[in-house]
Amino acid sequence: MVGLYGAPYKVLEVLVSFPAMFAGLALPILTRSFNQNDPERFNRVLQKALDFLVITSLPVVFGARFVAEPLMVLISGEDFRASGDILRILIIATGIIFVGNLFGNTVVAINKQKPMIFVYFSIAVISVTGYFLFIPELSYYGAAWMTVVAEGLVATSSAIMVYASTKTRPHLKVFAKALIATGIMSLVLAILPPIHVLLAILIAIAVYAVALLSLKVVSRETLDDVLSLKS
Repeated sequence: MVGLYGAPYKVLEVLVSFPAMFAGLALPILTRSFNQNDPERFNRVLQKALDFLVITSLPVVFGARFVAEPLMVLISGEDFRASGDILRILIIATGIIFVGNLFGNTVVAINKQKPMIFVYFSIAVISVTGYFLFIPELSYYGAAWMTVVAEGLVATSSAIMVYASTKTRPHLKVFAKALIATGIMSLVLAILPPIHVLLAILIAIAVYAVALLSLKVVSRETLDDVLSLKS
C-alpha cells in the first residue's frame, strides 16, 4: 500500500516544485507593489501570475486522467500500474497547489501570515483527523482525497485572505479559454490509438499549444509579463 501511494506522490512532489519557484519570483514584486501602495501593479502582477499558473496546471490535471497508468508503469514499473488511479486523485491536489502557492506567497507579500497561522493550524488538525478516519476505511484512496481536501482548504483560505485584505478579484477570462484548450487536448487524448505514453504526452502538448494560440490565450505581451518576473 505504501509503495503504491508513494510512487504517485513523488510525481506530485516533482511537479509542485515549479509553482513554488514561480511564486517565489512573483513574491518580491507583489511585496514591493503592496508596500508602495501601487494596487494597479499589484493586481496586474497577481493576475498575470495566476493566468500563467492556470495555463500550466489545467493540462496537467486533465491530461493525467488519460495517461496515468502507462506513466506510472514507465516511471516505476508494471507492479505500480494500480498507482495510476491514485495519481488521478493526487494530480487534482497538484493543480490546486499550483494556484495555492501563489496565494500563499501573496499572503506573505501583504504581511497577513500571522492571522493565517490559526487557519493553517486548523487545516492541519482537520487533515490529520481525516487521515486517521479515512485511511483505515479507504486505504490510499482516503489518503489521496484528504490531500486534495487539505490543499483545497489551504488555497481557498489564502485566496479569501488576499481578497479580504486587498479587494483584488482576479478575472477568469484566461481560465475559461485555457479550459476550452484543455478540453480540446483531452478529446484528442481520448481518441488516440494505443501509443507510447511519451508520444501521447508530446501530442497533447502540441495540441494544447496550438489551441492556446488559436484562442489567443498566449501572446507576446503575456510572455513578456511572465519573463519580467525574473528581473
